[in-house]
Amino acid sequence: MVITFAAMLIPLLIYNFGVILAAFALLGIGNTILQVSLNPLLSNVVRGDRLTSSLTLGQFIKSMASCLGPVVAGFAASRLGNWKLLFPIFGATTLISGVWLLATRIPEEPTERKTASFADCFGLLKDRTIFMLFLGILFLVGIDVGLNTTIPKFLMVRCGLTLEKAGLGTTLYFVARTAGSFIGAILLISFSGRSFFIASMSMAILAMGALLFMSNTWTILAMVFILGLTVANVFSIIFSAAIQKIPRSANEISGLMIMGVAGGAVFPVIMGMISDSLGQVGGLMVLFAAFLYLLICAYSMKKA
Repeated sequence: MVITFAAMLIPLLIYNFGVILAAFALLGIGNTILQVSLNPLLSNVVRGDRLTSSLTLGQFIKSMASCLGPVVAGFAASRLGNWKLLFPIFGATTLISGVWLLATRIPEEPTERKTASFADCFGLLKDRTIFMLFLGILFLVGIDVGLNTTIPKFLMVRCGLTLEKAGLGTTLYFVARTAGSFIGAILLISFSGRSFFIASMSMAILAMGALLFMSNTWTILAMVFILGLTVANVFSIIFSAAIQKIPRSANEISGLMIMGVAGGAVFPVIMGMISDSLGQVGGLMVLFAAFLYLLICAYSMKKA
């Protein structure tokens, strides 16, 4: 949270292209550290089967916060007169959260094992199931970031929308993810993670395939909404499956799975290169292939 707060403070002091890139890098680092540390910390507060549902609930809150991002930016621009004022707003929110966490007493259980190292984390990839699930996280984050960066441009090219209107497609995607996380938290009480995963990815492939051939704005937005619903709970399902595979290595698995967020940096580059040669549809085909892999991953998971 300290690193995230620094990332929000830097643009207020110096504002140029290089500094903004550095601030975004710090923001990504802070967010990743938070995700890695959150899982073992949460396990000291929530026990047993409730951990999976709590992670799903966390995804719902995260998606809800993502939906508020553009709203805060719009508020800063229209009401406060400068969109850059979103930086102190987010910075203050981070600071309050950090102080709140610091003041909250959480009795952390001492571990008798040595601290997880990079070698311990990567050593788990020798397990075929863990390797498959790690790639699942890599592909999932790649899909998430890839859709966010591609949807507006796809709407502009395919439907002739302006940048302002096309950007609403990303907001709709986050709204769908928020709704999907909430619905998933309820449905996962009655359905197994594997069955839910298979159903979600089957629906996602149909929606993604339809998206590639549609030109009507509202129909495309409907497919975007469906895609948001289908990916909302995949992270929690994959993460829980990995923990259940090797419970004694929960810390190492947590670090390894979060390393999968690197897919958010890799996929846009690949999509960009293919889009330059084959157009926007070519870039989206990369995501279609990623959804196919996740469906294979879902069928390969152990029944639970």
